[in-house]
Amino acid sequence: MSNVSPIIRSALFVRDLEKQTRFYQQALGFDQIYYQGLLDAPAAPAIVGAPANTTMDCCIVRGKHPNLGMIGLFQLDPLPASSLERHDYIALGESVLVFYCEHLEEVVTLALSLGASELCPPLSFEMPHESQQEAMLRDPEGFAINLVERDPERAWQTHIVSR
Repeated sequence: MSNVSPIIRSALFVRDLEKQTRFYQQALGFDQIYYQGLLDAPAAPAIVGAPANTTMDCCIVRGKHPNLGMIGLFQLDPLPASSLERHDYIALGESVLVFYCEHLEEVVTLALSLGASELCPPLSFEMPHESQQEAMLRDPEGFAINLVERDPERAWQTHIVSR
């Protein structure tokens, strides 16, 4: 068995670091900055397969909890070509950031006012073990976000769901 930690952060490569940082701080409450700055070590472009002359500016944001589930926002210069085509649906190979939130309608309204777009408005999602309200958005640069109306503290539970 591997000794691997839980997911520490998702890394999003963005066009507009300031706009994306503002979105995740204001719309989703990632109001603490874990790290912000220019990553200028030679390993920075190498780790993402970019040319050696590429610079990488970053801002890693987090909420009030320990350093898990953070969002790392990275802007490369020069900007790489976009290889992702955004659709009005989730595409094969696309990742989705999933968050629990209270007051789903309020969070969706705020996110939309900060530049998000709606793939699916809030709806009732019925499962054998539970039902909840959910919505699917794209952040201002098109990254998919699934919002689930649940107490955010439930993210720290350790039980396993079974049918």
